[in-house]
Amino acid sequence: MSNAAAVAAPATSASTSGGKSKVKYLGIFSIVMVNVAAVLSMRNFPTMAVYGWSSVTWYVLGTLLFMIPISLIGAELATGPWDQDGGVFSWVKAGLGNKSGLIAVWCEWTENIVWFPTVLSFLATTFVYAFNQDLANNKLYMFSTMLLVFWAVTLLNFKGVHASSKLNNFGTVFGTILPAVLLVGALAIFLFQGNASEISFSAGAFKPDFSFGNLPFVATVVLIFAGMEMGGYQANEMENPQRDFPRAMFMSAIFIVAATVVCTVAIAIVVPSKDISLAGGLMQAFDTFFEAISAGWLTPIVALLVVLGSAAQLNAWLLGPARGLSADKNGDLPPVFLRQNENGSPVAVLVMQGILGTLFCTLFLFMPGVNSSYWILSALTTEIFCVMYILIFAAAIRLRKTKPIEQYPRAYTVPGGTAGMYILGGIGLFATAFALIVGFAPSDQLKNGNPVLYVVALVTGTFVLSFFPLLFKFWQKPSWKPSPGPVVPVAAGGGR
Repeated sequence: MSNAAAVAAPATSASTSGGKSKVKYLGIFSIVMVNVAAVLSMRNFPTMAVYGWSSVTWYVLGTLLFMIPISLIGAELATGPWDQDGGVFSWVKAGLGNKSGLIAVWCEWTENIVWFPTVLSFLATTFVYAFNQDLANNKLYMFSTMLLVFWAVTLLNFKGVHASSKLNNFGTVFGTILPAVLLVGALAIFLFQGNASEISFSAGAFKPDFSFGNLPFVATVVLIFAGMEMGGYQANEMENPQRDFPRAMFMSAIFIVAATVVCTVAIAIVVPSKDISLAGGLMQAFDTFFEAISAGWLTPIVALLVVLGSAAQLNAWLLGPARGLSADKNGDLPPVFLRQNENGSPVAVLVMQGILGTLFCTLFLFMPGVNSSYWILSALTTEIFCVMYILIFAAAIRLRKTKPIEQYPRAYTVPGGTAGMYILGGIGLFATAFALIVGFAPSDQLKNGNPVLYVVALVTGTFVLSFFPLLFKFWQKPSWKPSPGPVVPVAAGGGR
């Protein structure tokens, strides 16, 4: 269950005083909170803060070229007349066929496994600000803390979505929204006191750097806004989704982009670009702010809050994609992927992703620095994510032709009719494909290592982790097809 799913409960029927049942709809505010919980992540701010004021332009481009298209298209896909139990798998299967659907949901799962160490390293680096900052460069501490948290949250998800949703709700409010508000407040006091900024303000400072070494950064914008399509899962719960959902998405985009821009610039203002830690940059900013306003005692408290928010985000993504794999009804995957316990948790898949996630965590032991490990895993995560989004955009465009809205009505449709879908889908498809291609280039963030080896490793990793399920077709057996049984709804993952 994602942060998104946890914040807003599904529509239910409530009894009125007259004894009649009254449908309870979700309002615009509820959808806004769904999107904020799904997408807004403080973990991404240091990565963007490295680029100073130009990060604002990157955010605007990401909003126009990716965030808006995936938000609106995701809503149409999530309210369409096809089986919704499989989430992304069902969407892509309906538009492009079974194999493409399998690749899409597999990408959603494997990118998760690669992404886990990045959020875990952020969590471990943040936690040291509560008691001993010197441990941030201790690889043994990083590795042991990452594994401890990872397996603790994995075991929690054995209890099912109801047990894990409590951490999602509490962590989103107090671990993401509250620290973001505190960061903005600290920035305002810092500037009011006349403190100097590390970045100079000018019109030219907003110009993005399109040099070859900086092109891979384009791909990270996709990762930052990934998850905006998850608000679409709740569109059916609105009284008038065609009218109210676009309003909710507009308000969501404004809030998310505004909060992300202000918090990113706040880090850039107080931490020199060359000193920003991709895993610990957020707490570097908090520490500097609080020391400047004589409130250093707040640093450990905020560190614990941010750790809570990171744990909630990790928790949100552990179960959703795993359950997506277990929703396979066609016998495309070995039966082990379908095994669930009495709480509806796919325990076998959770254990498999736990083992694979542990292996990726070992990169932090062998890579020359935390920043290098963080960047490589983030790049691989983004590449796999791009493969999934390319399939989603392509499926949405094709569905307008194979399942026209006149014959297959949706509760919500992209504005502008078929032309609107082609334009938005085309923009999203082009932007994601471009991000996929440039994401393979060696980044300036990678200070050490062989560039050729880096590219080969990234291309190989992306191909293997994205298209491996096609090998199952060679091993497929009739016995893999599951027996008919009760359908377990699939919870969606949230943003990064």
